Amino acid sequence: MVIVKLLRALLIIFVFLAAFFPVYINISAFAKGTVSPDGIQRFTPDRNDLILEEYTHQDILNLIEEIEEAIENDSTDRSHYEMLAMTCYYAGLYYKALVATKKQLELHPKKGTDVEVIYSNLGLMYLNLDKLEEAKKALNKSLKLNPEDIFSHQHLLQYHIMKKQYKKAALEMKILSELNTELDVYHNVYIFATYSMENNELIELLKEAVKANPNHPVAHRKLAAAIRDDIRNIEENWSFMMEEFRKALELDPKDIYTYITIANAYLFRALITKNKKYYDYSLKWLNKGSKMAPGHTDLAYAKGNLLHYMEQYDQAIENIKYAINKGKNDDSIYEVLADIYNSKAYSLYESGERLEEGLEIINNAIFIKPNDGIILSTKAEILYKMKRYEEAYEYIKKGIKLEPNRPEIIQDFKNIKKALKETMRLR
Repeated sequence: MVIVKLLRALLIIFVFLAAFFPVYINISAFAKGTVSPDGIQRFTPDRNDLILEEYTHQDILNLIEEIEEAIENDSTDRSHYEMLAMTCYYAGLYYKALVATKKQLELHPKKGTDVEVIYSNLGLMYLNLDKLEEAKKALNKSLKLNPEDIFSHQHLLQYHIMKKQYKKAALEMKILSELNTELDVYHNVYIFATYSMENNELIELLKEAVKANPNHPVAHRKLAAAIRDDIRNIEENWSFMMEEFRKALELDPKDIYTYITIANAYLFRALITKNKKYYDYSLKWLNKGSKMAPGHTDLAYAKGNLLHYMEQYDQAIENIKYAINKGKNDDSIYEVLADIYNSKAYSLYESGERLEEGLEIINNAIFIKPNDGIILSTKAEILYKMKRYEEAYEYIKKGIKLEPNRPEIIQDFKNIKKALKETMRLR
């Protein structure tokens, strides 16, 4: 049960972080735009989802067919190959995109502007095809033409991570942090690696990052966060983790996200050790952050999540609603709010008191997450305790359909069905 709670806490934190920062290493936001001065398109993973949301896969295949017809009519127009490469890339047809990019490069003037962009795109194609050495050659050509090409450095960073060359990857991270100070490469790598690397590998990578750039506070914060995420060894590595947090605060004492991350570390420790005193330590760190940045929505969000675990549901709801009212309105925060509503409603069900209030609260949760089996089963349980068996049965049927393998819901279904049958028999 502790591991389940920890995983849930981790998921909330990762969703929380991802809502504010780009997830991919290869994010277009690193540069001023995705089109070069010569009009050549940049290929970036973050645009993929946007395009696929707007167009169906069949739409894209139809477009590819139209472009190929245009090439048959004029095979010397390099813009056709550029369009074909881009469309195939966003359709996930990487080999076809690679061939088109090579043809675009072949037709491009040898001394034409922005040749490095084509080499950079070529490198990304090779990375997607897991042809790493070919990717490196293309990216080196791009950087030889333009040593400050941010996209090529991003792709080269990805190459080094894929090759597990963490010292070289750390140097690329330092270069990127210096080329563009507006975005946080260390955070972006942390989020990317969280979903694509083993935690011990991420820790190794970030250890190299702080060696390569020891005066970057976020590098230290992200190393500490990675150590925190190694939940089974968090006690053993606690001192090392807190030392990295200390360095991060020493370098940037006003970084609110360091306070939030430390608070989350204590939250994890409370869940692992089942020692509630760590909840209080977590809250103290969030309060420290609040003194520095009163009204900060991310602090309110983190505090709401913590208070949920502390079973202080009213205060948790108050903090989450505050964050929403101040503009933090992504899907994840509403899901957290629904979970808190559910927990409060369930606590009223367990106590058997204020069941009407519990019913009103669980309806708020259902409004946010109408297809959540756990929430629907909570409403069924409340109705069951109110002896409204027919209504309870309708909700537990929906709940068990959504969560057919949850033992507690299976048991609720049996109890409610039995009570309903008994009631019908007595009528």
